Amino acid sequence: FPDLNALAKVCFQCWGMQPAAVWRELGYSSMLSVSEGPWDCWLKIKAVKTAK
Repeated sequence: FPDLNALAKVCFQCWGMQPAAVWRELGYSSMLSVSEGPWDCWLKIKAVKTAK
């Protein structure tokens, strides 16, 4: 993933998640507060979404 915007787009395409929901799922209040790289964020969200 090149950036967090790309991550948000993929999460929307895969699970219909709005960007705000993506950041909340990761434990952040907004994209600006995300301190992890886009790939690490993707791995976390994918693990949560595929575990349900």
